[in-house]
Amino acid sequence: MSVKSKAVEEAKNSWVREIRSVRQSYCLTRPEFASLLGRSDRTLAKWESGEREPGRDDRRRYEELRRLHEGLGTIMRVAAIRPWLEKANSAFGGQVPLDLIRNGKIDLIWQMIFQLQSSPSL
Repeated sequence: MSVKSKAVEEAKNSWVREIRSVRQSYCLTRPEFASLLGRSDRTLAKWESGEREPGRDDRRRYEELRRLHEGLGTIMRVAAIRPWLEKANSAFGGQVPLDLIRNGKIDLIWQMIFQLQSSPSL
């Protein structure tokens, strides 16, 4: 195996570990995480197995979800993220945060994170 081939394979394996790790950090099943990415469970399974690589837009969406998890981790315990994502929230007019993400309204969650990070501690 050439040095270039080895580097490509290592990058692919890194991606496989990373996407699975982020999905697991959200404590979401493959179908649940796939829906946040706007992809099928089967497509995500192929990404996680290394059988297929996501395109640029899919990687961008994945990166957005990874950063969102990190942002949420700055304002709540990591173990509280999944329950919070599943519960209707008055800050979002009674909408469920997971639905906001699925519907492309992730910016509303980022606004909340920014407001909480900017607020003086009580």
